[in-house]
Amino acid sequence: MFSIKFIKNNRNLFYYGLVEAIAKGLNILIVILLASFSNLDVYAQIALLIASELIFIELILAGQHNTALRFIQKNKSNVDEIIIQCSRNVFFIATIIFTIFSFLPSEIFLLIVETDLKLEYLILLLGSFFMAMIHLNLFRLRKEDKLVQYASIRIVLQVLKFVLCIVFVNIFGNSISYPIAVLGASSIALLYGGIRWNIFSYIKKIFHYKYDYKYLLFGLPLMTHGLAGLLYTQLDRFMLNSLSTAQDLAIYHFNITIGMMPFFLINVAALYYTPKIYSSENYDYNAKKYLRNFLSISLLGSFLVSLLVIFLLYPIILMFVPLEYSEGSIILYGGSLLIILSCLSNFALFKATSLKKVNLIPVVTIASLTLSFFLNYELIPAYGRIGALCSTLSAEIFFIISTLLLLKRYE
Repeated sequence: MFSIKFIKNNRNLFYYGLVEAIAKGLNILIVILLASFSNLDVYAQIALLIASELIFIELILAGQHNTALRFIQKNKSNVDEIIIQCSRNVFFIATIIFTIFSFLPSEIFLLIVETDLKLEYLILLLGSFFMAMIHLNLFRLRKEDKLVQYASIRIVLQVLKFVLCIVFVNIFGNSISYPIAVLGASSIALLYGGIRWNIFSYIKKIFHYKYDYKYLLFGLPLMTHGLAGLLYTQLDRFMLNSLSTAQDLAIYHFNITIGMMPFFLINVAALYYTPKIYSSENYDYNAKKYLRNFLSISLLGSFLVSLLVIFLLYPIILMFVPLEYSEGSIILYGGSLLIILSCLSNFALFKATSLKKVNLIPVVTIASLTLSFFLNYELIPAYGRIGALCSTLSAEIFFIISTLLLLKRYE
C-alpha cells in the first residue's frame, strides 16, 4: 500500500528514472561495443576523448544549466529571457575555447596525450558545443515540467550516439570515430528538438533583452566546481596515459565505467529534487526535507543497482569483450564505492547552493583536484591503475568532509 502511494506521488521521478536508465544503458553499450571492436591502444585513445568530452561540455556550459534552474520563476513567465541570456554565455565560451584549440600546435597534443589528436579534439569541441546546448534545453524542459519533450530529445540523442559510434568505428577503425559520432548525434538531436518541439522559439526574442552578466557570474562558481570535480574524477585517465601503459588505461576506463553504472540514479534524484530544493529562497524546512529525500533515494538506489552490476551484469558483459578487461575487476568494485561517495558529494553541493554559499565550492574542489594530482603522480608509477583508483577515492572523501564541515558554520 505504501509503495503504491509512493509511486503515485512520485510519478515523474519514475518517468525520469526510466529515461535516464535507457540513456545510461545505451552509454554502457557504447563502452562495451567500442571495447569489443577496438584494440587496446585505440580504446585507450577513445577513453581520453570520452573524458575530454565531459570536461568540454562542463566548461562550455559555464554553469548556465544550473543558472536556468535557479532563475526561471515558478510561473515560468521568464523562461525565454533566462534561456536567451544563458545561450549567449554558452556560445561565447564555446567560441573562445574553439579559437584557442584551433591555434594550438600539434606538439601540445603530443606532449599532453602523447599522440597528435588535434583534428579529433576540434571535431569533439564542436560536438561538445551542440551537446551543451542540448543539456541547457533539457534542464529548461525539466524546470517547465515538460517530461515528454525532455524524454524524447534525451532518448533520440543517446540512440543516435550509440548507432553512429558503432557505424563509424567499423568504418574508420580508429579514435576519430568517437568525435565524429558525437558531432553527428548532437547536431541531429538539436535539429530534431528545434523542429519537433520548437525548443528554439526564444530566438525570435534574442534582441529583446539586454545582456546581463549576472547569469554568467552566478554560473561560474558552479562551473568551477563541476569542472574541477570532473578533472579530479577524469584526471586519472590522463595521468595513467602519461605514467602507465595504454593497456592499463583501457582496462581502467572500461571497468570504472561499468562500476559507475548506477550514477544514473543520482542524476534521476537530482533531476527530480534540485528544482524543489532551489525553489526555497532560504535553507528552510522544505529545502532540508528535499535534500534528505535526495540523499536517501540516491544512496539506496545506487547500493541496490551496484549489487546487480557486480553479481549479474558484469559477468555477462565480460563474455563479450577481450579477456584482458577482466583483470580490472577490483576497479569495478572501486567504482561502486565511488558511486556511494558521489551521492554524498552531490548532497554537499546542493546544500551549499541552498545556503547560497556556492563561493565555497570552487575552493574546496580545487583543493581536491590538487590532492588528486599529487596522489596520482606518486601512486600510479608504483601501483598503476590501483593507484589511480585510490587517488580518486581519496580526493572525493576529502571534498565531502571539507565541504560539509565548512557549511556547518552557516546552518
